[in-house]
This record gives sequence, structure tokens and C-alpha cells, in this order.
Amino acid sequence: MHGVGLLALLLGVGLMFYLMFGAGGKGSAGQALEAQQQAQSVGNQLSGKDESGKLVTQSIKFEAGLKGIAVSEVTPGSPFDTLYG
Repeated sequence: MHGVGLLALLLGVGLMFYLMFGAGGKGSAGQALEAQQQAQSVGNQLSGKDESGKLVTQSIKFEAGLKGIAVSEVTPGSPFDTLYG
């Protein structure tokens, strides 16, 4: 009788691993990695950094004049360039 219980336990563990990692699911490790990447992207955006970690304020130059401030230069490929052209 002990062999039947052990067999049932092993089948249950095998089924759990199959459902977590083998049946097309990412499992907890894949979900954690995906959530971390998304949180880091949002955190960088809120802190004023682009995807490479560079401050967004370093990708734009301003000129001050009598009527206000004008944008004089935008780094190609920067967030300002992709959002505002």
C-alpha cells in the first residue's frame, strides 16, 4: 500500500511541474521576470530615464530668448524624438 501512495505523490508532483512549465505556461519564474521588466520600464519612465537608463533631459537642448524657451536640438531616437517628432 505504501507504494501506491508514493506513486500517487510522484504523479501529482509530475503533473504540477508539467502544468507549470511544460504545458505552454511560463511558470512562476517567467511571470516574475516579465513583471520585473514591466515594472522597471514604468519606473524608468516615471523617473525621467529612457530604456538605456540615460536621463531624458540629456537628450534635448534648449535656447532661452526674450519670448521664452525654444527647443534647439533633440537627440535622434530619444523619447522626445519618438513622442513629439
